[in-house]
Amino acid sequence: MKRLIIVLACCTIFLSGCVIKKRALETLGLATAIGLDREENDKVRGTIVLHHFGSKPEDVAQQLTSMADTSKGLFKYMNLETSDRLVTGQLRVAIYGKEYAEKREIVRQVETLKRDAATQTNMYLAISKTTAKDILYQPQDQEHSKNMGTYLYKMIQQNIEDDGVISCTVQEFLRDYYQVGRDPVLPLLEKRKDFVLIDGSALMYRGKLMGSITAAETFYIKALREGYKGFGSIDVKLPAEPFQKFYGEKGDDFPLLVNLQQIKVKPKLKLVQQNNPIFDVDVKMTANIAALSQPIDLGKPGVYKVFEKELSKKMKQHFLKEIEKVQKMKVDPIGFGAVYDASVRHLTLGEKQWYSDLYPKAKFNIKLKLTIARSGVLN
Repeated sequence: MKRLIIVLACCTIFLSGCVIKKRALETLGLATAIGLDREENDKVRGTIVLHHFGSKPEDVAQQLTSMADTSKGLFKYMNLETSDRLVTGQLRVAIYGKEYAEKREIVRQVETLKRDAATQTNMYLAISKTTAKDILYQPQDQEHSKNMGTYLYKMIQQNIEDDGVISCTVQEFLRDYYQVGRDPVLPLLEKRKDFVLIDGSALMYRGKLMGSITAAETFYIKALREGYKGFGSIDVKLPAEPFQKFYGEKGDDFPLLVNLQQIKVKPKLKLVQQNNPIFDVDVKMTANIAALSQPIDLGKPGVYKVFEKELSKKMKQHFLKEIEKVQKMKVDPIGFGAVYDASVRHLTLGEKQWYSDLYPKAKFNIKLKLTIARSGVLN
């Protein structure tokens, strides 16, 4: 009994010394988005979207801008501009200005985000076509109308879920950065008047911005990189001549525009020659015809076989075109280098070996089979 009393007394003394430091929510400024831009003398200009809870509706959102030598130093100066204590636990998006991403590697800043125990590694990264401040800035009369950090997070997230954007979180960026032969791809943001949208994808090499592709081109890179699950849609232009015998009424000689939906893509990349690399790119696709620009009678015998033949031919051309485009840019977003490294025994693929010696000489044999699952056509 005495032993039990002694143990309880010790626990009481020990626990009395553990004071949990609480901060009222109203005293915290929750950073939901951060933007970094390059300034003179290699300094960093940071823009933060701040969310805080107050008694007035207009106190919900705020923007802070400051300049420092490092991204961490920005918070020190921004704390001088607000009555709330800045915390990073709710950071959802980090945006890098185009000039910043072209001139220096963003990987150091991304690693800083990962090392910060308060931030989440599933926050999204993105590149601005102009500056990060331009994306996050809202006019003073609109500043409190919406939280841009939350808005951008939801916009990127729903486009990833709908297969329109290649996912790039802090964790995914660093995974691709440290793997030779598979480069990160980030959403490319643009501001038109006061409206922010995703305008394609930014292609990175060693943490630097090397170029970009359009939203339409992103489909082909994403399909080969990680497959396609069937949520998005694409438009394909086909020659009219093979389909004229299927016209239900008189059409014209303009190209046939086809909208495909419910697209599913299963890619398989295989190295078939080691020296002067040759890859077999086997693509299996299924899709639904959702709309046509010509009055084609889909009830006529043989019409679907013609569609599958012509669509397979055209899609093969598109896939090869995009592969050759990124190859010329000397970036490997699809991951052919990773396939090469995994296919050659006793090889630790070096960065220079792949990007300078092997990748520029690589050839690609595309085998594509497209199957029309069903149609729901609007002429």
